[in-house]
Amino acid sequence: MSGESVGTHTADDAYRMVEVTVNLVNKVVDFINEYMNKNDGHPLPCSQADVEPCGLPDPDLLKTAYSQGGLLVRLAIDEVIAFSRTVIEPACAFAPWTCVRAVLEASALAAWLLDLKTDARTRLARCLAFRYEGLRQQATFWRVAGEGAKADAIDSRIAETERIALGLGFRAQKAPNGKCKGIAMVMPRSTALVKQMLDQEGHYRLLSVVIHGHSWALIRLGMQEVNRAPPRWANHLSADAIVTLCLMTTTAITRPTWYMCRLYGWDAVCLASIFDTSYDSLGISNAEYRFWR
Repeated sequence: MSGESVGTHTADDAYRMVEVTVNLVNKVVDFINEYMNKNDGHPLPCSQADVEPCGLPDPDLLKTAYSQGGLLVRLAIDEVIAFSRTVIEPACAFAPWTCVRAVLEASALAAWLLDLKTDARTRLARCLAFRYEGLRQQATFWRVAGEGAKADAIDSRIAETERIALGLGFRAQKAPNGKCKGIAMVMPRSTALVKQMLDQEGHYRLLSVVIHGHSWALIRLGMQEVNRAPPRWANHLSADAIVTLCLMTTTAITRPTWYMCRLYGWDAVCLASIFDTSYDSLGISNAEYRFWR
């Protein structure tokens, strides 16, 4: 495929973009690990994440929000690496789109929990809402699996989480029928989070259509016509698609990584340099995408 022109980008262009994207996440992983190892996973003294929990009745609960966000950053990075492997020959036609959807979803949720613009109480509410949603889904899983006792144990943890929230001045969010639909706040849907935190709602909706198997998207994004009479289609991922997916992943993963860096008091100048070098190589020149400046 070397040098073959596909749309406005060649296969060589696509491979170079994938290489830059993988190089970025490798540097981000090294950066995160360096600072986590330096301070045993704790934020640096006098950083926002070090100071913010002070004065709260339960400082550990706010630290849970940081941990949740950090784990989601690692999930997003893992999905970027998975994406890169799906576009290496023999490349997949549809899996790259679903991997990038996972990158956007994890990045948006991480950014929401690590948001630099929110206050401690709002972050606490978000942490509780996310915890409740996770427990609710866990209880459902155990019931479907026929493990009623385990589901009941999770229900007890939900009740305990609600008790903690009430003690902090938050209320359970009730539906008109009295059923609990959230603690502290109703957990936003993934589409809303991607729109709010990444401004990539359109991309996320398109990626979701692929994962839900709608034929118009599968044909348009992952196939090409190889014969007109009779019509015959074959799986195909264009160089243009690979370039677009690389841009989506890069602009998504950088935001929660930056938030984590600033919250924990890490070297922002170093991380900004990593981002700038990668964005230059990817041809992302629009200043609004370089939000760290």
